[in-house]
Amino acid sequence: MLIPNKERYFSGPDKYLIVLDRNCSKTDFLRAAQVANGNYASELVERIYDCLISHATDVLREHRGYYVIEYPDLEAFLYWKYNVDCEVAVDLVGSLKPTGFLGYGSVYSGGDGGIGQLIVSEPGLEVVNLILGNLREDIK
Repeated sequence: MLIPNKERYFSGPDKYLIVLDRNCSKTDFLRAAQVANGNYASELVERIYDCLISHATDVLREHRGYYVIEYPDLEAFLYWKYNVDCEVAVDLVGSLKPTGFLGYGSVYSGGDGGIGQLIVSEPGLEVVNLILGNLREDIK
């Protein structure tokens, strides 16, 4: 699930949170997108992957590695470090699987403004969430 900041749940209008059942490779992402390798669609999906996953901060790793003493629970960490709304933080943490990935980033962090605009557009977000849903199905 990709949560863009349209609702102003957290800091910055270009920020997002991404929740996955596990870390995924670019190959996993391409397979979930159901695109053939080596064409324009695969290049576009690779750029989306780079923007959303490669450039995202691994929030769980960051929390466990640096902030667990200061913020014993993940909800408090999300609230204080990333300005995530309390209810959203509780919902996110409740939906995380033990093998899950929680990423935080900016849709412009990879320097690809066109992809950032695509991702936060209504049709783009729908497609990205469809791909992420397919990733969940691959796990089952």
